[in-house]
Amino acid sequence: AQGKLADARAAFEQAEKDPKATPDVAAIAKLGVAECLKLDGKASEAETRFKAIVEGDGPSFLLAGAWNGLGDLISEKGKTARNADLITEALFAYLRGVVQYVPGPGEPQDEYERAIAGSAKCYKLLSQLETNKDRKADYEQKANQAAERLRKLAPNSEFLKQL
Repeated sequence: AQGKLADARAAFEQAEKDPKATPDVAAIAKLGVAECLKLDGKASEAETRFKAIVEGDGPSFLLAGAWNGLGDLISEKGKTARNADLITEALFAYLRGVVQYVPGPGEPQDEYERAIAGSAKCYKLLSQLETNKDRKADYEQKANQAAERLRKLAPNSEFLKQL
């Protein structure tokens, strides 16, 4: 949040390697390193880290966060290239966090909210690229449904600002 990515990354890397860290702290640290790399414009390194996380096992917030990170990277590529296939791939990454890695009672839901918002953005991007009016309308409807779902779930979500 402060824009001090190098400092944040160093702190996450230290926490990741700390033998006294709980498994959840180490997991959050792995995700934090990948997010710092992504925000620092090191997409390839971030993608490698996110993929390593999703290929392993871990709590739902960790896996949802890694899939969301992959969704962010892929959707950005798709948006820049105006490539519906890439945006669809990003959509599937976000939907894993919506469907497969739903937080349990008492678990953090930030990544769940992020996944819903990411899916809404992908549906909106797909609607902008679609030329078939029926499919365009379907994508727009799905974007609106996802945004409404997030508003009902978390009316104060930071991710609503992105929609």
